[in-house]
Amino acid sequence: VISRSIANPVIAAAQFAQQIAHGDLTRDCAVKATAEVGELIQAMNGMRSSLTDMVGKLVHNAGTLSRSSTSLSATATQLAGGAEETTKLSTSV
Repeated sequence: VISRSIANPVIAAAQFAQQIAHGDLTRDCAVKATAEVGELIQAMNGMRSSLTDMVGKLVHNAGTLSRSSTSLSATATQLAGGAEETTKLSTSV
């Protein structure tokens, strides 16, 4: 009975770690455990939460970078057009 009370939460924690390793950050490990195993599961739930926050920030920053890149590209195109026009005007002088 005691070994099952330790083994089952450890097995659940290992399965939870595999879930995270496969990119599933959608849920916490709901297993209740005591002592060190309980602390491990709480730490893993905190890790999942932090990873979820980091991924959210990465997605947000990638969107910002994409919009900035598009804007920079449009500016570069305008500058190239202005440079071409300046070149044409200078050769006609």
